[in-house]
Formats: sequence, C-alpha cells, structure tokens
Amino acid sequence: MTEADPTDLLRDIPLPELSVEERNGLDAELSEEEVTEALRELQLGKAAGPNGLPIELFKCVGSRVVKHMLAMFREAREVGVLQLDQRTAPIVLICKKGKPLEMWFKKDLMLRLHEFCFWLPTVDGSDSVVEFDCSEVEIYCYDR
Repeated sequence: MTEADPTDLLRDIPLPELSVEERNGLDAELSEEEVTEALRELQLGKAAGPNGLPIELFKCVGSRVVKHMLAMFREAREVGVLQLDQRTAPIVLICKKGKPLEMWFKKDLMLRLHEFCFWLPTVDGSDSVVEFDCSEVEIYCYDR
C-alpha cells in the first residue's frame, strides 16, 4: 500500500480564492487605523500576556502607543520573525490533588517545550515564572 501525497489530497478540495482586491489588502502595509481598531476591539477582563500588562492598560493608553506598536509590527513583518515576548504564551499548570508539582519538571517534558513561560503558584501563595530553555535543558524560576 502506498502512502498518499498530502498535496494530492489538497488539490481535489475546492478552496475559495481571494480576489485581487483582497490579496492587495492583505499585502498592504498595516495602518495606524487598523492598530487602533484592533485595540478598540480587545475584550476586557482577559488574562494578561507574558509581559504582565493587562488589556485594560492598552485600552487606556492606546492612542499614545499606537505608533510604537505599528513600528514594532512593521519591523516584525520586514524581518519575518516576531520578538520572543510575542512568541511566548503563558500556560497555567493545574496540578491534580495528591500529585506533586515536581512531576511537571521531568526532563522529557522539558525537551518537548521551547520558549514557553509557565505561571506556577508557589507554596507561599505567590506566583513564579518558569521558563524552559531546551538548548540548556534547565529551569529558570523568578517571581512575577
């Protein structure tokens, strides 16, 4: 039995095509208006990102940071890579009752993770950030 080539499978699926106008819109430079609109549409009450800044802050100072955000987005598009903090996502680990927290720090788990931050509750109730750097296979902890 031969394996099917995935590209052959996709060729048979009728996918919608973008018009020239839609393609040009996607290729166009990002504008201040688009960044402002995106900030306006952010939902309040959501968890803060890896930088710890809540959405409410961005909504309050939005008009003052739009130009800086626009420059950052344009640079990322030009370079083709997002900055590390834009590629990092917080993941909350919820330990089951009776299972020790240390079980999360197994070497095989660390090897599968790359550039992730974990927000972990500590014994004293404060939060810590744990970053996995798989090139070193070490855990770095610091208070948030």
